Amino acid sequence: IDAEVLALAVERNQIPTAHVLSPQRQQLRMRLSVRRALVETRAQYVTTVRGLVRAQGGKLPKCSVEHFVTNVGTAELDARLSELIAPLLQLLEQLNTELAQLERQLEEQYAAEPIIALLMTAPNVGVVTAAAFVSVIDDAHRFGSSRKVGAYLGLTPRRYQSGEVDRDGKISRCGDALTRTY
Repeated sequence: IDAEVLALAVERNQIPTAHVLSPQRQQLRMRLSVRRALVETRAQYVTTVRGLVRAQGGKLPKCSVEHFVTNVGTAELDARLSELIAPLLQLLEQLNTELAQLERQLEEQYAAEPIIALLMTAPNVGVVTAAAFVSVIDDAHRFGSSRKVGAYLGLTPRRYQSGEVDRDGKISRCGDALTRTY
């Protein structure tokens, strides 16, 4: 019976098509996923070091993650604590180097693409944000309107309707989390 139902649905053109990303967009998506993993790991290490320093009664100054290792090196820390966090600081330096290299590669490879270059003309949109958007959308012609793109990314509000009640909620968050984050 299931096969008959599927055959009937195919015959009536009732099964929606699934979009498969092009190999170039899949490659871009993988690079962005690696970048996200490196950024999350770096944030976790920074939080761990701050927690260890705070547990010993110290406090580190606020600074960007890129300058964190330098600022920790200038802070007055207990010798045992410095010895304990030294491997984390080395890993942080290595993560910063890898992230900088990956972002340079993204800039070199994708900033010249016409669609990404156009998106980068918007305020506060860099190569990473534009590339994330393009990697998810891939072929914009598959969407009938721009409203459908927002819904695809999970940027439309949830709606609750019952009787006389009609409320708009927070965004649905059903789409791609990485692109929505950027």
